[in-house]
Amino acid sequence: MNILTAIKEEEIEKEIKKINKINIVNKNIEYKEGILEVLEKNKNINYIIISEILPGEIEFNKLLEKIKVINNKIKIIILSLYEKENKKKFPKNIKILNIKNFKIQYLLKELKIKKEKKSKTIYVLGNRGAGKTVFIYIIIEILIKKNKQKILLIDEDVENNCISNFYFNNKIEKYFAKIKDNLFLLNISQYLKKKNNINNSINSIKSDFNIVIVDTINNNKYFYNNNHYSKYIYLLEANLIEIIKIKKILEKNNNINIILNKFNINSIDKNIIKNIMQKKIIGKINYSNKFNKIINEKNIKILNNKEIKNFKKIINKIIEES
Repeated sequence: MNILTAIKEEEIEKEIKKINKINIVNKNIEYKEGILEVLEKNKNINYIIISEILPGEIEFNKLLEKIKVINNKIKIIILSLYEKENKKKFPKNIKILNIKNFKIQYLLKELKIKKEKKSKTIYVLGNRGAGKTVFIYIIIEILIKKNKQKILLIDEDVENNCISNFYFNNKIEKYFAKIKDNLFLLNISQYLKKKNNINNSINSIKSDFNIVIVDTINNNKYFYNNNHYSKYIYLLEANLIEIIKIKKILEKNNNINIILNKFNINSIDKNIIKNIMQKKIIGKINYSNKFNKIINEKNIKILNNKEIKNFKKIINKIIEES
């Protein structure tokens, strides 16, 4: 789809440039007569997006007439200050959008382009023994069964490959592998060891998935390139040593959400932890011997309804806020 833009508003122009399925054929035109000059040279333009307050000598209605003479198949979207009044003036092939209340979804609707769904990316942090592997396995199983989401699991654990080994019994050799329907594994730990830059590959692959879940190295030493991820989850055991560690991490990146894991009678009270960290805690998972059984049997049916309901509540908070 070839589009010509003639827009005074820089912010709207930036939003339009982000749309993947269009080709802006010319630099944003800054005067009315410039539109006619471009149209004379290029007959393959499908749409013109034009601001009604664009400067120029020619009257706006005359400009529209001349556009249709040059290319009578072209569709015009006008960004207007007076949407309701102008609706009566123009024919059906000319659409009006209000500048003041402009939203990109209104433009996508006029262009007949479906808004692209971004993958929700969850980066799971925690120290050795925090329970990341079993936590990831449980939330994946719930998501697949409940929502039939297409999920990509990224293994960044350069030391242990816990999640890869969990699914492939220590025999994972491939960089990218299918685990089961709607669940795939991307093992990038070896690339991180060599400090290879694979950012473009990650972005290319993860765009095909609804949800991306990242399993990280235990000490978070390779906590790299923050712009990949939309949600950081830290599994925290509620003891003084772990609280001191997370305090230091939060000083570097405050965009981390806390889940209290393995909570038991010896754990520090949830409200005390909130006050210490001045941070909302999005969930609490009580300690249970069942988790070892889940790891061994790879079956979340071991959990009772109350436990499953708690995990679903945590998942909803993670997904909705991503």
